[in-house]
This record gives sequence, structure tokens and C-alpha cells, in this order.
Amino acid sequence: MVVQTGDGALAGIVSERDVVRQLHQHGAQLLGWPVEKIMTRDVATCGPGDAIEDVMRLMTDRRLRHVPVIVDGSLGGIVSIGDLVKSRIDDFVTTTRIWSTTSPAAEALGASTSSGTSPTAPA
Repeated sequence: MVVQTGDGALAGIVSERDVVRQLHQHGAQLLGWPVEKIMTRDVATCGPGDAIEDVMRLMTDRRLRHVPVIVDGSLGGIVSIGDLVKSRIDDFVTTTRIWSTTSPAAEALGASTSSGTSPTAPA
């Protein structure tokens, strides 16, 4: 959960990991605490123009599952690890389709498999 100030600026983030860690240390009493007491204040963020690879690297290096997207100093959205996986799958599918319709190797492979024979590796 992203925590914002009154003017929309990012104040922190509360993750499942934050809650579990605090529950372990303080027990159920933390359930009555204000969010600001357990939130992570040093939040890794990205911008809408950041490269997907850079955001993936940030998430991997810092073991994050969600990264807030900041636009003009305010929260513009959140990128999840699922969003990035979906993006990579979509890129792979698009690349595969383009390759299969434009590549001479794909045409040769298609020709040999359409006749019912198995393609063989070059000698």
C-alpha cells in the first residue's frame, strides 16, 4: 500500500513484508498503530519513461514486488512484478510472430515441416 502526504507526494509504502516483520517483533498490538510507524520511508521509485529492463533490475536487486511510478512529484501508478512478466511475455510472442513470418530460416523450417518431415540440423 502506497502512503501519500496530503499534497499527493509519496511518503512511504507498506508491504506485506513490513507487516509480517512488525508482527513478529511486536505482535498484534501493531494492528492499532498508525501506518507511518511501520511503513518503509526509503521507497524505490521509477518514472513513466524508465526502461523496463531498469525497473526489472531495480526490483531484482532490492527484492521488490511493487514499485511506485512517480509523475511530476506525485503517484502516477504502480508497476508490479506481474506487469513486467506480462510485458516480457508479450514482447516474446510479438518477436516470435514477426520472426516466423519474415525469417528465411522460418520459411525453410515451415516448408520442411509442412511436408510432414522433421527439420534437421545443418550438417
